[in-house]
Amino acid sequence: MLKQERPAPFVLIGASLDTLKLLAAVFMVVDHINLVCFEDAVSWMFYLGRGSFPLFAFVMACHLYRDTPLDRYLGRLVVFALISQPVFVLAFHEDVLNILFTLALGAVVARWAVGQVPRRRHMLYSLALSSVFFADAIDFDLIGIILPALFVSVMRGERFAQLWTWIMLLLLNLDAGEVVRLEDQQLVVHEFSLDPVLIVAGTVVLPWVSYILCRRLRGDRFLPRYALYWFYPGHLLLFAIWRLLRGDLSLELFSF
Repeated sequence: MLKQERPAPFVLIGASLDTLKLLAAVFMVVDHINLVCFEDAVSWMFYLGRGSFPLFAFVMACHLYRDTPLDRYLGRLVVFALISQPVFVLAFHEDVLNILFTLALGAVVARWAVGQVPRRRHMLYSLALSSVFFADAIDFDLIGIILPALFVSVMRGERFAQLWTWIMLLLLNLDAGEVVRLEDQQLVVHEFSLDPVLIVAGTVVLPWVSYILCRRLRGDRFLPRYALYWFYPGHLLLFAIWRLLRGDLSLELFSF
């Protein structure tokens, strides 16, 4: 259980948390429409979509901070991750694990990290930073897995947690290979481009503004309990059907 040692001004509940979930879902759908229907050609949709995962990670942290039972929470995430994976592959032609697997691992890491000494947590965060240079095996890779733990640490008022969180957010959606690359065991910096700046704005500024707007809301929860769990595979199925109707559906990724 996560022990609430002091007030957590960052934690959202009720209508404010549900509204933040809806904003995260909207940003996600905009990003997916751009990817599937426009092949990532619409820049503003791409930048808007960068704000989705940080919000979902923050929502998870709010639940974990309030001692949501990990076994039930993790069980739901894994079940819906497994349900979603086939349509995720069909919709996006991707051979990585979907975002629900990232969040499931993030929940486990968040609970583990709370009981660790600061030195171990910092080692884990440093390892996550190194993952930006490697190919993805899971959506948002290791930084995405670590992010919920960092949000929980910020809510608990732990030292250096906010600094680590800002660093992770800055690098979350930023493909390190587009900014720096390793050549002959040396870092080579690319020429300046506005694109990384806009990606950082979408990843950091957009979620922060969304949080500021939502925290002022009052009232009870209004979303059905499992609404977003079912929404995720449901909207992926619609994108897979769209690809089928367009004649762009490929089953090659299911071949072994």
